[in-house]
Amino acid sequence: MSIYFADHTWPQLQTKIAQGAVVLLPVGQTEEHGRHLPVSTDVVIAEAYARRAAEVIGDEFPVLVLPAVWAGYSPRVMQRWPGTFRVRLSVLHDYIYDICRSLAEMGVRRLVLVDSHGQHADTLKNVVREIADDCQIYPAVVSPVAFCRRAYEWLRRGGPGASCHGGEFETSLMLYLAQPVDMAAASDVDRMRYHSRFYNGDDPATESVGGVYWSSWYIQESQEGLIGAPTAATAALGEACLRDAVAELAAFLREYHAHPQWRGEDVNAGAAGD
Repeated sequence: MSIYFADHTWPQLQTKIAQGAVVLLPVGQTEEHGRHLPVSTDVVIAEAYARRAAEVIGDEFPVLVLPAVWAGYSPRVMQRWPGTFRVRLSVLHDYIYDICRSLAEMGVRRLVLVDSHGQHADTLKNVVREIADDCQIYPAVVSPVAFCRRAYEWLRRGGPGASCHGGEFETSLMLYLAQPVDMAAASDVDRMRYHSRFYNGDDPATESVGGVYWSSWYIQESQEGLIGAPTAATAALGEACLRDAVAELAAFLREYHAHPQWRGEDVNAGAAGD
């Protein structure tokens, strides 16, 4: 039977929900990604993570993948280049909140938001906090980029500042996924040139002490609509990163599905000091 939520009839969904289905909501964005990548990049990547993790789980327990959120928030500066949608964060928050609340009202107890767009992270975390308070279900937000950090660090060729927006990382994933990538148009002119131990420039392989948020778009001016260096991208890097991220996401889904909370058990039972 299909892994896609929208392919099912309501009786089929009723059965899956009664069986404790985990529902995955891919959250992407439609925005420019330089001259070489399609504006669908974030949506394609979010959908690929969710679909492949559901396929890995297979018949272990039901996993249903929702249609992706395809439009969200991007900073105004990105509208210099056509293809970028700008949904206000307050609207995005309410929209995703209502999706989650609708699922809770259907009886869904296990819900995971699969985030592939860095601008959404804080909004999604706030949504799941409010849903927990209001609906007594406990969604999770996952960022698969973090799940493939080791593979990226091991195989990357682009060097510091290569990956933030439309750079080596995303371009490699899109090459592996056989998307319409025009490598002849790729340019490294927008490699991130600012480096600090307090700020990682959203590069998944850059070590920093953290604690600082400073929008990459305002640290240096982009010429091509990128922040990164995509020419070093390879399908092999994309394959390794997607493989590791999907394996880790599937491992988390198993843990999430089996958590005592869903069976009404005391999650602190057996803890030290009990």
